[in-house]
Amino acid sequence: MTIPRLSERLECMIYRRKLDLEIAEIRPELNILRNASYEVRHSDRFKQVLQVVLAVGNALNGSTFRGEARGFQLEALLKVCISINVIGIVRLLMCV
Repeated sequence: MTIPRLSERLECMIYRRKLDLEIAEIRPELNILRNASYEVRHSDRFKQVLQVVLAVGNALNGSTFRGEARGFQLEALLKVCISINVIGIVRLLMCV
């Protein structure tokens, strides 16, 4: 008696077993990533920072075609440094 596609079936079984082990290995990192994503999406302070960055960008670019933007790419945040001094005053600086 022969089993149709025996080698493919065995490869599939081995792959499924390896996949389960690999998922078990990276599950803690995936949980960290999921929790961090949740925190960012539900953070009121982060939303406020994004609103301030957009407002400052619109104020600086008000007379250009880039003024009055409705949004910006998150990559633009890499150019912004937020500095908070001892008495709690927040300053936005453009980083080079």
